[in-house]
Amino acid sequence: MGRKLWSLLGLVILLATNMILLQYTIESYMVYDHASMRLYMGIAIVNVGLIALVYRYWKKIEYKVKE
Repeated sequence: MGRKLWSLLGLVILLATNMILLQYTIESYMVYDHASMRLYMGIAIVNVGLIALVYRYWKKIEYKVKE
């Protein structure tokens, strides 16, 4: 498997993880468990940064000019 496929797979996994963290954050907010909510939100923010980095890497590979 090439680098392009691995980066796409990483994007899908990170996006799925981010959706799960959003669910946990909302659930923690609804039951007034603010310590867990802050933890899940912090992990989600780091996850968004990783998604941005992996996306930029994938875009660099996908649109690379071949000479």
